[in-house]
Amino acid sequence: MSLPIAVQLYSVRDDAAKDYAGTIRKIAEMGYIGVEGVRSYPEGVTVNDAAKLFRELNLEVVGVHVALPFGADEAPMLSLLETLNCKTAICPWLDPKQYFDSLDNLKKACDMLNKANEVYRKHGYTFGYHNHAFEATKFDGRPALQYMIDLLDPAVFFELDTYWIQTGGVDVLDTLKQLGNRAPLLHIKDGPVTPDGAMVAVGSGKMDFKKIIPEVQSTAKWLIVELDRTDGVMMDEVRGSYQYLTSEGLAHGRK
Repeated sequence: MSLPIAVQLYSVRDDAAKDYAGTIRKIAEMGYIGVEGVRSYPEGVTVNDAAKLFRELNLEVVGVHVALPFGADEAPMLSLLETLNCKTAICPWLDPKQYFDSLDNLKKACDMLNKANEVYRKHGYTFGYHNHAFEATKFDGRPALQYMIDLLDPAVFFELDTYWIQTGGVDVLDTLKQLGNRAPLLHIKDGPVTPDGAMVAVGSGKMDFKKIIPEVQSTAKWLIVELDRTDGVMMDEVRGSYQYLTSEGLAHGRK
């Protein structure tokens, strides 16, 4: 059976800022059965409002992009996850200038992520890391991502952004085979596979998802559409991504 399909709400941030409820309803109407949440909401919208809307539309919150749970951020992040009824916390980004400029700093980043994992696991949450292209930066001829796989606690999963890792020059299929069950969530986006290029509906760019997705049928749990930016109309690109993935039998939703 194909994998279920969700959308990362960062993709539709501009639409959501104008009409949050209307945007989420359109996503549900497209057929998406899950959403991936973010830590902030438009003015006038609370996390409780969002949680109620997700329940009403039967949208599963498959993960939430959160801050690391240290100091003043710990209680709000735990409350966010609890309110959204989601057990999966994800670090969406680390500053590449601070943590990916040397192997020593990369090791510090992994230590920090391991400590975050301890906090989240103590409270019953799983914790993962979402990559960009800079994890392909090489130290002694080896990509940073490979060091991370070794240095992070095996309980820390990877939300592999297939587009960005390919853009960085690391082979997606080889990485997925290496990670196996440690990559339960996949970010699916398409475009020219260049650092600055505009993204397009999945199936309209250079990514070969007909080759990639069948390789993770037994290891991944969700496919999550995420388009960071586009020259087109974002809601149209999100809809087109859903239609492509489901019509090709690569994912399933409500339609």
